[in-house]
This record gives sequence, structure tokens and C-alpha cells, in this order.
Amino acid sequence: MDNKTELINKNNFSIIWNIVDEIVFQNKHFKTEKIKRAFLLKLIVTNLPNATFDEKRSEYYSILGYINYFCDENKRSPKTINFLKRAIKFNKNNYLAWIYLGYWRFDNEQWRRALNAFKKIPDETFGTFCDVLRFKITELKLCCQLYLHPSKKTIGSIKIFLHKLAFQDKENRALPIEMKKAIEQAKLNSSIREILLSLVKDCM
Repeated sequence: MDNKTELINKNNFSIIWNIVDEIVFQNKHFKTEKIKRAFLLKLIVTNLPNATFDEKRSEYYSILGYINYFCDENKRSPKTINFLKRAIKFNKNNYLAWIYLGYWRFDNEQWRRALNAFKKIPDETFGTFCDVLRFKITELKLCCQLYLHPSKKTIGSIKIFLHKLAFQDKENRALPIEMKKAIEQAKLNSSIREILLSLVKDCM
């Protein structure tokens, strides 16, 4: 890891993100996620100089929040949300931090707070190359609305969303797993539930 440490010392955030992704998703050396997280946090915190600009500080805390999110098996670590909040404090337009703050809130069934976080992310943020992410965020927003208040408007929006998702390229399609769960758990008329689940099935 000496080479990675040297690269991190250069304070190049694109390189740092690549290193973090490599370790989080590909490296099999770590026996548990807890050990992996501890290693990554030590690597980043020890070797990354304190950034002087707010935007860099925001990026720094985003990385720490990202590490905690993916290396926390139960998705309940308060450290994750603390890092992400700090990232947003230094840059309110750090949309990656808003995304993972929304993910964390969603995983912990904080539907209204998750929805508020996802609403901070403009549709055009990621461009056309991130349609999968855009669809996933839309899905989670609709799930939150369904859990909070399964209105006719929400159900109509879900139908439109699922029809659009069904026409997406299968290789780049984000499976609506969270949507399926929300439909199964929400307080819905049985016939409406059956229709929505049928639309979900077409997207799988």
C-alpha cells in the first residue's frame, strides 16, 4: 500500500476516490468490513493533509462518509452521517454527499429526511452518463412518498416511472428492489398493489 499512500499524499481527490473504490469493492484481503473500514480511515486521515479551502474540506468529508457507508454492514453508524453533514456544511452543492446522506436516511427508515436529502439533487447534476443513478434516486424518492403517504398522485408517478424504467437498457438498468419492497409494505388497496408489482416485474 506504500504506493497508494504516496498518491494520497499528493492530495489528488480523483486518485483518492479511485483508491477508495478499489479497496471498498475489489480488495479481498480484509476479513471483515470493519477491518477494511478501519484501514481506509487510517489511510485517508493519516495521509491526507487538512485542506484549506471549503470545497476541498467538503470533498475530504465526503470520502470519509463514503468509506463509512460502504464499510458499515448495518448501515447505522452515526459517523457516516456526521461526515456527510460536515461535507455539506462546507459545500451545500456537494451532491454526492446529499446522495449518501439520503441513502443513509433511507436505510434507517427516516423517510421524510431521506426525501428531503434527495430533493437537494437536481436532475441534471450527473448528465446523461448517469441515468442509472438518476433513476435510482427517483425510485427512492417515490418510495419515501409511498411510505409517507400513498396518494393517488404518488401511485400515478410510480406507474409512469416504472413504464420508463422498463424501456431502459437492461444492462444499465437499476433494478427497482427498494420499490418492490415499498409496494409490498405500504398501505395499498390489494388491486393497486397487484398492478404495481406487475409493473415492477417487467423491470426486473
